Amino acid sequence: MENIVLIGMPASGKSTVARELAKYGYTVYDTDLMLGMSVAEYIETIGESGFRKKEKEIIQSLKGVTNSVISCGGGITEGVEDLGRVIWLDCDIRILKERLKGDIARPLVKDIDTLYRMRRPLYGAIAQDVIDSGKMSAESIANHICYRLT
Repeated sequence: MENIVLIGMPASGKSTVARELAKYGYTVYDTDLMLGMSVAEYIETIGESGFRKKEKEIIQSLKGVTNSVISCGGGITEGVEDLGRVIWLDCDIRILKERLKGDIARPLVKDIDTLYRMRRPLYGAIAQDVIDSGKMSAESIANHICYRLT
């Protein structure tokens, strides 16, 4: 099975879709969970630049994995192209805002509008496929991805 690399904004459904894809026999690597603590705790402890450095180290550590889904943190916009098929879970900003309402565990989404404008072109530049994750359930997205790959 070809590796699947999920990219997209925070709250676009990457982790949830990855868990659904595990039902198809994929091993799941969630880069946010691989930090060993929450993103907020990590940034509070070592700062955003240290956090970004750690994200790059995690991506490097995943080179060579097979039959896997890699759910990338929302800020990962480079270095993943050679890990597998890069799929951007795109989602309308209004849906993201609704999903993030009251979420204090994501310190980098305070200005979601600016992040959204900055990251969309970066995701588009590396994505091999784009799926609108605001209009489908995680289960439907996983089915769709597996269907595309066969």
